[in-house]
Amino acid sequence: MPLLLQHHTHSTGQAVRLVEADCIELGGGEFDIFFRIHGDIENVVVPSRKPATRQDELWRTTCFEVFIASGDGYWEFNFSPSSEWAAYRFADYRKAREIETRTVIRQCDLQQDESVLDMHIVASLFSPDTNQKSYRLGLSAVIEEAGGAISYWALAHPTGKPDFHHKECFTIERLKATNS
Repeated sequence: MPLLLQHHTHSTGQAVRLVEADCIELGGGEFDIFFRIHGDIENVVVPSRKPATRQDELWRTTCFEVFIASGDGYWEFNFSPSSEWAAYRFADYRKAREIETRTVIRQCDLQQDESVLDMHIVASLFSPDTNQKSYRLGLSAVIEEAGGAISYWALAHPTGKPDFHHKECFTIERLKATNS
């Protein structure tokens, strides 16, 4: 069931009125990730399709993000409508960032019309030997509009400026799927 992301008060963009998201662990490190934005999609910057390769700084334009925290550390995964992606591992809040290279996009579908944009991704986010028993999940989106206005969306926001890395954004507790 999709979760509603909250609009951050520091957002300047007004084209998007609603963002829904979900991230389901399928087992073996595979995740089914879904984002849907509702609004004036014709005014949303949607990057052109490219090969599904790793690319930094995707958050500078329309980008969807998944954060997975276990203990003090966490992973950040960025997915562009272009099908480009990026992944990072942090030892603690914004500390000791390492590039994560094990991410593999198995599927990246994008559908849009004038009022809805759907992005569906199936990706391997961890190697199957990851020893997590449970994790906290954060889902977020950066939406750029024609003219440069930006809106920030997340399951929850900390006080102050937008900060998807903040632990208050990791609001969903899930048990890790096991392969039986």
